[in-house]
Amino acid sequence: MVDVASRNAAEQHQEVEKILAELKLSDKPIITALNKIDLLLSSEKVLSEREAMDFLADRRLSPDEKNTVLISATKAWGLNKLLELINQMLQ
Repeated sequence: MVDVASRNAAEQHQEVEKILAELKLSDKPIITALNKIDLLLSSEKVLSEREAMDFLADRRLSPDEKNTVLISATKAWGLNKLLELINQMLQ
């Protein structure tokens, strides 16, 4: 889980990866959830999950990695995609 609204998001994400490596878990399947996308869009008139994802994709801010998902936990955006990824990894 990465708080993309934090100015330290990249450093926090790297620290998590470092801890996973120290725990010898870095070879396990990982899903990265980029949370708080609603805060990235606070100045835009985005009213729905579809509008948010379209807006981010248009600006090339959608994730490239197949195990990365954009979410907003407070607005429930992207949670279905997150659940799909979890289900895929468990199978």
